[in-house]
Amino acid sequence: MERESEPWPTFEGRLLPRPEGLRALLDGAPADRAWLVRAAVVHRDLADSLGRTLAADLDDPTVEVRAVALQLARALSLRILVPLTIDAWEMHPERFIGVPDPLRPGETLARTALAFIVDARLRGEPRVEGFLRAALGVAELRVEVAYAIGPEDCGALLPHLETLLSDKPALAGPLGTWFALRRPDLCEAACGAASALPLSTRRVFGEALLRQLARVHAVGRGVACRRLLALD
Repeated sequence: MERESEPWPTFEGRLLPRPEGLRALLDGAPADRAWLVRAAVVHRDLADSLGRTLAADLDDPTVEVRAVALQLARALSLRILVPLTIDAWEMHPERFIGVPDPLRPGETLARTALAFIVDARLRGEPRVEGFLRAALGVAELRVEVAYAIGPEDCGALLPHLETLLSDKPALAGPLGTWFALRRPDLCEAACGAASALPLSTRRVFGEALLRQLARVHAVGRGVACRRLLALD
């Protein structure tokens, strides 16, 4: 006697999609995609099928398809897609950098992709750390990358520090503190990199950096940094 097949699973009163039915939901209404994410959190098989579909979508030439793939990958923290996102970026950077994200007004696909990579990564993974160092060269990403890189890669920020603080002087204080806390051994190099900035920016950067150095009694380093920033 044949066993009756088990009923196809449901979630929130709806049948779960078969792999061949995922495309229609991904291309459908935002409410359908939100339901799909909730269902994938509960049903591992669905998450695996969704991950395989999104992997191909990351390199799709259609911006909307890439945007949906990144949105769902980030919502589900699909770490397996991190290296594939980096692959797609490195093969076609023009599909990400400067491209408006249709699902996040005011944002770009580059910033969306970076947010996913930073959220889902395993810290210390060489491929990701190398990507972040390279991303410092992308103007629209420098602020987010600066806060995402590990202490061992702080030196990679130095060539971009003057440009970053020229464009965003409001970051002078946070970055001054950031260097003093994370890599005090690079403080002199950071002050040298910031030495051509306007006095007002140098002063904010220097005061934040010197305040933190004083807390750890790094007197000699503080004197050198003050001199490099011409704050006397």
